[in-house]
Amino acid sequence: MFKKSNKGYYFWEKFANMNGLVHGASTRRFGSIKNNAKINEKNLKKFLDDLRVEIKSVVFPEQVHGSSVVTIDDSKNQFILNADGLITNKKNVFLGVVTADCLPVIFYDPQIGSVGVAHAGYKGLLRGILQEMIRGMKKLGSDVKNTKIAIGPAIGACCYDVPYDRVEMFVNADGDSGRSRQVGIARMTTIYQIRKGKYFLDLKNIAKLSLISEGVPENNIEVSDICTKDNIKDFFSFRKEGPKNFGDFATVVGKV
Repeated sequence: MFKKSNKGYYFWEKFANMNGLVHGASTRRFGSIKNNAKINEKNLKKFLDDLRVEIKSVVFPEQVHGSSVVTIDDSKNQFILNADGLITNKKNVFLGVVTADCLPVIFYDPQIGSVGVAHAGYKGLLRGILQEMIRGMKKLGSDVKNTKIAIGPAIGACCYDVPYDRVEMFVNADGDSGRSRQVGIARMTTIYQIRKGKYFLDLKNIAKLSLISEGVPENNIEVSDICTKDNIKDFFSFRKEGPKNFGDFATVVGKV
C-alpha cells in the first residue's frame, strides 16, 4: 500500500519493512523540488531531512524522456546528463527523479541490495526505459525474480486523454527494435479506454505489463492508485496546472 507518513511524504508500506532501504515521495508540503530546470535545494533539503538523508548523497538524472540508464558508484556528480534512469549497489548513495504526471519507478533487489529509480513518461516507455532498467539491474547481479518494483503517483487512465496516434504508438510498437518492446501487450489486455469519443491511455498498466514481459513476477510490482491530476492537494500535475504553474515532486530511494 502507498500511504502518507506523519511527516507529510508518501512511502510504500511493503518497502518500509525491507532492511536498510530508505525511500519516499515528496508532496506539495515541501514545495516544488525543481524550478526552471534546476533542483530547488532548499525544498529538497526539507524533504530529505525528514527521510534522514543528506542532500550531498542524492543523485538525479537530467530526464530527457529517453532510455539511458547510468550506474552510479558515488554521489560526487549529483546531476547525470542525458539519463532517465539510475542504478547503484552502493550504500549511502541515494537516487532521485522529479515528476509531475510522468511515472516515478523505484527498483530494489533485497538479495544483493541494489536499487534503481526511473523517470518514465510515454516517450520513455516507448523507448524502453523500464527494460533498460531491468538490464542494468541484471548487470549488477540482480535476479529479475527477486526484483521489487514500485510505480508511484502519476496521471491515471481516468485523466490522461491523448490523440489516437499516441495510442497507436503502443498498439503498433515494434518489439524487434530493442527500444519499443510492447509487442503483444496491447493485444493481451487493455492499455487504453474510450469514453465519450476520447482516448485515455493507461501509462501505469503499460509500465506494469512491460515489467512483466521482462520476467518480473506480477506480485513483485506495487502500483500507486493516486492520479496526480486528480490529487493536486498533495502532488503537482503538468496537465492540471499548465506549463507555467506546475511544480515537481521528488521520489528518492537508497540503501543505508
